[in-house]
Amino acid sequence: FARLFQSMSITSVTAVTSIGFSAAVAHAASASGDVGGAVAGVLAKLRSTCPLTLFEHAVLVLAAARLLDEVRVQGVRRTLLNYTQGIFALLKAAPGAEAMISAELEKVQKDVNKMVLDAGKELGETYKALPEDGLDSDAVYARLKGFREKEAAFLSRKAFGGIYGEEKTVELANKVYNLYVESNPLYPAVFPAVRKFESEVVAMAIEMMGGSVPNQAGTMTTGGTESILMSVKTHRDYYKEKKGITQPELVMSESAHPAFDKACQYFGVKLVRVPIGRDLRADVKAMERAINSNTILIVGSCPAFPHGVLDPIEELAAVALKYGVGLHVDACFGGFLMPWLKRLGHVKGRFDFSVQGVTAISADIHKYGFGPKGCSVIMYHSHALRRYQYAVATEWIGGLYASASLRGSGPGGIIASAWATMVAMGKRGYEQRSDQIYSVCKYLAEEIEKIEGMYVLGRPDNFGIIAFASKKVNVLKVADALSKEEWQVARLSRPTCCHIEIGMRQDMEYARRFVASLKAANDDVLSHPDKYEGGMAGIYGLAASLPDRSIVGDILKGYLDSLYIVE
Repeated sequence: FARLFQSMSITSVTAVTSIGFSAAVAHAASASGDVGGAVAGVLAKLRSTCPLTLFEHAVLVLAAARLLDEVRVQGVRRTLLNYTQGIFALLKAAPGAEAMISAELEKVQKDVNKMVLDAGKELGETYKALPEDGLDSDAVYARLKGFREKEAAFLSRKAFGGIYGEEKTVELANKVYNLYVESNPLYPAVFPAVRKFESEVVAMAIEMMGGSVPNQAGTMTTGGTESILMSVKTHRDYYKEKKGITQPELVMSESAHPAFDKACQYFGVKLVRVPIGRDLRADVKAMERAINSNTILIVGSCPAFPHGVLDPIEELAAVALKYGVGLHVDACFGGFLMPWLKRLGHVKGRFDFSVQGVTAISADIHKYGFGPKGCSVIMYHSHALRRYQYAVATEWIGGLYASASLRGSGPGGIIASAWATMVAMGKRGYEQRSDQIYSVCKYLAEEIEKIEGMYVLGRPDNFGIIAFASKKVNVLKVADALSKEEWQVARLSRPTCCHIEIGMRQDMEYARRFVASLKAANDDVLSHPDKYEGGMAGIYGLAASLPDRSIVGDILKGYLDSLYIVE
């Protein structure tokens, strides 16, 4: 019975009742000023004057079936959160509630604006319009060089900044980029070398991921988000044509990257989010329960970005084959790390095209491929599936148009730099660097757990990421204490923890410095627990505790607004 109504929205079942109830509560509250009393009063009146009809009994049965199915698929916590949001939506409609929430959000926005603007307060003159006369190019370069010198946290390696490579690979990428800066892959006849570079980058990535070009296929993209967007779009169109699915759904664990949320928002795919298991990995049984006749794709992470753990890809692939759905292995983070760690014996299990049931893999060259920012690869298990990624226009009066991915014109310099980096690195170069990264991660995990109250999540995996928490203090306060010394760590929730990413710039010398600073910060918070009540700990604590996620969304949109302030 629950399966029968699985695709049915509880909102559609109870829409009329909800609207009428909301209107009645709002009217009663406006008269009395007491929202709680208004709710109780309306409910009492309904009970005394509106005995349930047969139809209303049926509605309640359907609603109960839907509720039980949501608990079965998403778990108790997320189901309660979903319905709590509905209650908050009602409360926000009460007189004065919107003004009160807006006032609180304004306070948070001021804190966010200050955080963003303070980071660049020493950058000097700003431009709100083009200068009347252009500046001398040498003067422009001198200013840019000065800006770079002020990025102390990055230069001191205390901030990760999403930079994975080493100086040697950066120098090569810069030289190659300058050579091909005017190249455009949209014109392969004019720039044949760029076409060569892109096709070979894809081929090398496929071979690294257990495939071969005669069998598998792919394209380059501008980053992991575009790779994921393309995969979701491709599977959506494939299953629409092959199975007639017009209301597609994607199933993933809570640890899967939010780029999948973005793809679902862009392409009209319903996202079904499933709780992770106690080991922080995707819960295979829970994901299987979430699959229905509208499911087009399930997701496994290699590894998952929050905690650096590898999802059970082989088990997920078996589920995908059983139900005839796609499986995307998100190796955006670890695509150029995990294959080499497996060769070294540090990774157990398979996660690539050698696993039957894997239909797509994404891997970022600009992470552990050590290429320049703006390059990734999306790979498919067949040439036929890749065709659903393409977009063509045959009726344009400007000519025939065909595009393999989101981009039209593209950065030939980035593509050339990616190719040069991969060829210069070779399998042995990647293997050696992966081993170094693994050793640093292992050292950090062992040393962090020696600090009072601290523990590392996801052990023994920790592939490129160390997530740590505390049994004694709010670890977000420890992160704020670290930021006083210009250390920057990512803050996570459910469970509350922090994490750092390890690239080539984070060597053993870095690891020893970080552990010493982390111990000092932890001791400071243990000795002065009230010292870091505000700051990012307050903002993240607020965001994690708010049951109404729409308010959290407003906070995040406010953060994005702050990035475009010019003062």
